[in-house]
Amino acid sequence: LKAYDSEDHLILVAEILNWSPVCVLSHKRKNNITNNLSRYNCKKLLIYTCFKNESFLEDLRSYRISLLKIGYQILPRHFYEFYLKRNQVESRRVDSREIKEDLKSKIAEYLQFSSTDFLISTFESLSRTVTDL
Repeated sequence: LKAYDSEDHLILVAEILNWSPVCVLSHKRKNNITNNLSRYNCKKLLIYTCFKNESFLEDLRSYRISLLKIGYQILPRHFYEFYLKRNQVESRRVDSREIKEDLKSKIAEYLQFSSTDFLISTFESLSRTVTDL
């Protein structure tokens, strides 16, 4: 994910992990995330859902990579129903308008606490023009 300001300057880069509660982040994947985001001279963010070894992410802050936990995996309805039949819906949600609004709210809150008013207003204008986040 890349976000630009009105003058086409890169202001934020992010990676998004829409993982399930039973996934485990490997050293290799973590290093790839660190290397990918560290190439940029702007705000860096890892947006993640949930997975088993989340504490493994803590040292990303030493690379100036912020963390934003969503707290649940987002699934299309037919995937969610698959897990529902197996009684495995903990930390999983169906993709919906409410979920998109929750995501926008969490990202806006992150920007509010970590950025300038400029970044917040840029995100707000982007979210008005983007129908799917």
